[in-house]
Amino acid sequence: MNYSFARTEKTIPASSPQAGMWMKEKISPSDWSFVIAEAIEIHGRLDSRHFIAALRILTEELEATRSRIRGIEGRPHQVILGAYDGDIPLLDFSDESEPLSAAYGWMNAEHRKPIDVAEDWLWASALLKVSDVHWIWYHSAHHALIDGFSAGLIARRVSELYEALQNGRSPSPCDFGSPDELLAIERDYRGSVHFGRDRRYWLDQLKSLPQPVTLARRKIDPSGGTLRHSVELDREMIRRVAALGRAAGGSLPQTLIALVATYYAKAADVDELTILTMVTARISADLRRMPGMLANAVPLRFRFGPDVRLADVIRQTSQQMARALRYQRYRYEDMRRDLGLSHRDEQIATLGVNIEPFDYSFDFNGLPVTARNLSNGTTADLTIFAYDRGDGRSMIVDFDANPALYTLSELVDHQKRFVQMIEAILAEPERPIASRSLLLPQERERVLLE
Repeated sequence: MNYSFARTEKTIPASSPQAGMWMKEKISPSDWSFVIAEAIEIHGRLDSRHFIAALRILTEELEATRSRIRGIEGRPHQVILGAYDGDIPLLDFSDESEPLSAAYGWMNAEHRKPIDVAEDWLWASALLKVSDVHWIWYHSAHHALIDGFSAGLIARRVSELYEALQNGRSPSPCDFGSPDELLAIERDYRGSVHFGRDRRYWLDQLKSLPQPVTLARRKIDPSGGTLRHSVELDREMIRRVAALGRAAGGSLPQTLIALVATYYAKAADVDELTILTMVTARISADLRRMPGMLANAVPLRFRFGPDVRLADVIRQTSQQMARALRYQRYRYEDMRRDLGLSHRDEQIATLGVNIEPFDYSFDFNGLPVTARNLSNGTTADLTIFAYDRGDGRSMIVDFDANPALYTLSELVDHQKRFVQMIEAILAEPERPIASRSLLLPQERERVLLE
């Protein structure tokens, strides 16, 4: 089968999300990361030749894999190259004393490498061999080209391509659309009545906005780089959390957002809180089939009175999320501009939560997979990520923080307090939040001794 394509280079204006990312990179510290990366572990005897061939076909189908972002006459543009001639390496770690650790060490070093958005490849893949029956697909991209939803679309397509190659048949057609289509959809929206309606909604929501809350003890500027601490929540805990949410009329993602908001409010000792959460901004079937950078941050505002229980916070969350999803296409960058927040440090909120319930229930010609996020780029303050891959396994929760503002030991303590809080709420769901303590056992003992 011949999958050779002949295309010429083309240049189009950057979309609003891309322009925002491009500008943010211009004003951020040089080591600020905009790379999203994941490791997809594949369990079984993989045909490495066909897998890498599948990735090569992907680069022909998806223009984002061979794009760069360049400034032309002071404005950002997406430059789409005719072909991807970057390396897609096959790396063998099976002879290492600890092959899995060595493989993850390589991937973590790889996604931290600096990238020149105008000249470097902004999409990268590699196949790592851990053993004859254990492989890892490393997949990364600059956030200006691909968001988290797109990563799921791409992974499922590579699964289809690999299966076709393994079974000696031509892959089914794929319509990923194009950056031109995404740009046309955005222009239609920004020129429509919906744009004005959405703007009015968010202006009303953001009236009398309180100052952003932080859990950082240091009052210094954030730096580049990444800092992460992770915890795994078992399925039994997730099942109980989901049941608690259903009783209050909320979904599992909404309940998790409510728990994070509750933790932030308790840890910061505030009764009014604004946090950011991510939405896909994909309101149509067309947008849900096209990889690209569409993800948007939307603010959620919470109020914690003396009698508020978690069920009340879940209801606040579900009501706000229902409205936020209706108006989710209005960009966070536009909200900041409307509020006159022009300086890099002027934000609507700095604490965030990102629940990623993307479907990763695919395989590679029958070989099961386990997906693990490696990077969401640099976080300006603190964001708690939770990944529900829809595969029935436990849930990974990542505490991503800015390394200038937090230490790893502080993140570990936040994680312990957060899990302890969840356990306490599950044990006594009707107890008001105001009456709860976040003190860890050793902290409580220290207070009593003092």
